[in-house]
Amino acid sequence: MPISGTTLEHTTLTTARGRPVPLTILEPDSSVATIGAMRQGSDAWQGDCRGLTVGSDAWRHACFAAEVLFLGAETQARQAPAQVMLAMADQEVLGVAIWSVPRPGEAELDLMATAPRHQPSWPNDDKVRGIGTALTRNVARRML
Repeated sequence: MPISGTTLEHTTLTTARGRPVPLTILEPDSSVATIGAMRQGSDAWQGDCRGLTVGSDAWRHACFAAEVLFLGAETQARQAPAQVMLAMADQEVLGVAIWSVPRPGEAELDLMATAPRHQPSWPNDDKVRGIGTALTRNVARRML
């Protein structure tokens, strides 16, 4: 299922080996297809947890990331007051941020996670670098 929404930025990141990865930062819409695709992404990230040693850093990070993406999908489904932002590469979610404006003039970055296979603790020597930085930059722009 494709994820659609408002595109905020197109950029190119690189992997640890120098391979370029085109990245799109977007605010997802609340369509059934988008929410379904986010839930599928969360399920895939949860699947990454199953192949890891329970209690390891990689396991904790992967399970946390899956939960953050699930909460992002639920935030969109319920049209909650929090905002969701995704980092995407070829319709694959590489990162998610959830942020809110609790009071006028204030903003909070509530949760943020990158895909398990691109986290520092994951055993992958060709991780995409800069996913969290790209999300943080765009959340900060929206907060201003």
